[in-house]
Amino acid sequence: MKTLNTAAKNAENEVYSLLSAENHIYRPWQLIDYNVEPLRLQVTKDEIISYIQVDAFVRPGFTISENSVDIPHLFIKIDGEYKELINSLKKIKKIKPEKVTFIDNVLLINKKPLTSFFATKPSWYDDETGIDVDKAMEENIDSLMILKPKYRENYLKAADRVIKNVNSGAILVNKPTIRVMMETLIYNNTKVVEMFHDFDYQYMIPKFVISIDSEKTANVYAVLRMMLMSELGFDVIVMDKEGYSSIENLLSADEFDVYSIRDVDTLIDIEKNDKFKKKKDKKNKKKNLIIGLFFFLILLIMMITFINVFGFFLL
Repeated sequence: MKTLNTAAKNAENEVYSLLSAENHIYRPWQLIDYNVEPLRLQVTKDEIISYIQVDAFVRPGFTISENSVDIPHLFIKIDGEYKELINSLKKIKKIKPEKVTFIDNVLLINKKPLTSFFATKPSWYDDETGIDVDKAMEENIDSLMILKPKYRENYLKAADRVIKNVNSGAILVNKPTIRVMMETLIYNNTKVVEMFHDFDYQYMIPKFVISIDSEKTANVYAVLRMMLMSELGFDVIVMDKEGYSSIENLLSADEFDVYSIRDVDTLIDIEKNDKFKKKKDKKNKKKNLIIGLFFFLILLIMMITFINVFGFFLL
């Protein structure tokens, strides 16, 4: 069928061409057919909030080549209560609710996957080469069908990288079988799939915020899902108020960074509390002194009155 562009359409194409040239400015969803290359940022604690709040293209390391895009993202664990970070994430969620997911109960992602999807190891997986993405794409995997074809391909490539990292020693405990890993990564991640579907690579990066503590800590299945999110270019933030060792016991330190708020924030809070306490103690001392003087004066007046009355009767 013949097609004919109108003058306005030709003008629009010309604008898009100019936007995509040397200035590296891209229109929304222009990168939809690009390969995702995750780039984990290692930042200072002071930079975390700054990078959390900005789009991907503003972050250092965001680059676009002929057919791929490097997505600079964070995979971090915060030991302590970083209130400023939590408040920043809540503000983002209020404006863009689809970009932030809070997992207050880590047990939700600790779940062992159902093992009914793969009766045997799928034909599109090889122990040596990993996932054959082209063959897997032909299978029309139900759980991934909401994704655009290139996004589906990128998702499968991310799952493949996770499995290869696990086989290379990224998991520090007994690793699940290949079948269980694929079921965990491919069939049991509805929220991750939905967030990836809405991810326009150059803009706001999806964020998963996972709270853990000594009673509800992560297991190997949760860690696999965190690794997948990281490979998709998501910001993965694990919050542990108590600061106990948790995912450190399961996942290689090469995969994420740990920050302790006691380095700065808690010390500042402690210093503020100490100053407040000293100020309060000073006020209390002054108050107690005034009260003491008040009762002393009352006692003195009573004694004088008693002496005067007693002296009157003696006369």
